[in-house]
Amino acid sequence: MARLFLPIPIPAEKMDFFDELTAYYLNNRYPDYISKLSSQIDETEASDILAKTREVFTWLLTLKP
Repeated sequence: MARLFLPIPIPAEKMDFFDELTAYYLNNRYPDYISKLSSQIDETEASDILAKTREVFTWLLTLKP
């Protein structure tokens, strides 16, 4: 993922998670990948990703002026 220059520092673990989310997003944009993605992650991993997404979203909201 290309690194953006933002006026605030983005912690490395959040940038790594954005990279991970991007991979899932790209896979879901193309119908042929849906079954492949479904076979790659289980319900526990999907729940973890959703929880991390909510955490990052909440963090992003704290940056709003």
